[in-house]
Amino acid sequence: MRADKACRECSRKIIGVYTELYQASAEKKEEIIGRAERYLDETPMNLSAPRIVAGVLDVLKEETGFTDPYEKIKKDYELLPLGMEKQIYENIRSSKDSFIVAFQSRFREDGESAGRSGSE
Repeated sequence: MRADKACRECSRKIIGVYTELYQASAEKKEEIIGRAERYLDETPMNLSAPRIVAGVLDVLKEETGFTDPYEKIKKDYELLPLGMEKQIYENIRSSKDSFIVAFQSRFREDGESAGRSGSE
């Protein structure tokens, strides 16, 4: 599948998110965005969308040194339950069926987890 204008617009959104997470000065952000935009402008339209995005990410990684721009977000998300440990423990301990309550957090509110319904 060849990339289209929507793919390029999505790539531009990735550039925006990446530079916001980088938290550089406005001047440095402009430089990073400029280099990534030049890459997009110079990239042939016959490349596939994944190849275009991979190229954009390579440019962004070179400019920022970030190998994973979402690392802090993932760490914060992983640490979030630790701050709720006492509340979670109390909910499990005081429930009628502690086994079910302990695993309840794995399920979304609509009863689905990993594409399976809660009734399976």
